Amino acid sequence: MVAALAVFAVTAILVIPVTLIVQQISQDAVSGISNIAGSVADGRWREALGRNPRFAPVFDWLQREFDVEAQVKRMAEGGAGRAVEEIWKTAVFAVFSWLVTLLLLFYFFRDKQKILKGLRSLVPLSAEETDKVFGRVDDSVQATIFGTVVVALVQGTLGGLMFWWLGLPAPLLWGSVMALLAIVPIFGAFIVWIPAAVFLALEGSWDKALILTAWGGIVIALVDNLLYPILVKDRLRLHTVPVFIALVGGIAVFGAAGIVLGPVTLAVAVALVEIWRRRFAHGPHAPPADHESSAD
Repeated sequence: MVAALAVFAVTAILVIPVTLIVQQISQDAVSGISNIAGSVADGRWREALGRNPRFAPVFDWLQREFDVEAQVKRMAEGGAGRAVEEIWKTAVFAVFSWLVTLLLLFYFFRDKQKILKGLRSLVPLSAEETDKVFGRVDDSVQATIFGTVVVALVQGTLGGLMFWWLGLPAPLLWGSVMALLAIVPIFGAFIVWIPAAVFLALEGSWDKALILTAWGGIVIALVDNLLYPILVKDRLRLHTVPVFIALVGGIAVFGAAGIVLGPVTLAVAVALVEIWRRRFAHGPHAPPADHESSAD
């Protein structure tokens, strides 16, 4: 009964709102792709370039030498159809994934203690070492969810709100893209808002371009620098590069669940390496003290 109520709460609080948001994002994406294909087909993009005295001569030369307009039309017409098809495939797969996740979540809530006890019995380590591994996993999950994901959602929300306020198209879609990019280390929301600011500047909307640049460079960046340390503190204790590799590898192998499973796998590996080093240091073949100090 408790497990069913927990799953119902997760569905009501998380799944239903996320489903509605994903539905709106899919509609925005399809509409945006159709608008891009339409603007390419009727030559509106060419007129926009022609109005800019800096780009008009360059485009005229490219058009004479390579027939850019025909090639862009061909790519847009073919790419739009494929993109729309992929969006709907992704939406169907996402619904299926949610259903499977809810089913697994129900059994986890119901049999949590049995599952954890069974996992502990399978780990060929001492009780202290097992606690260390499970502690690492717990810290990794908390750092990923309460740190990385929450910060990314805040950044995406701020970016989407600014897109909406400036009148840019599909603010919900681009806010979601910024949130996804903010999850991955090295990448970030700037991959979206910098091109948008450049686009506004090329259109002659210098005031909007400056506002978006200031908002992204100051407000969105400060969220990462101020909020992330407060939420994560010293839980993850890992360098950015291995976390980046773990996230990318986790997403490639597990899909969206890799956002959590990637760092968890890395945390388990690091905990096992630390346990091995401690055993090696106290074993019969322990390295000399000066070797350990120089390695540190």
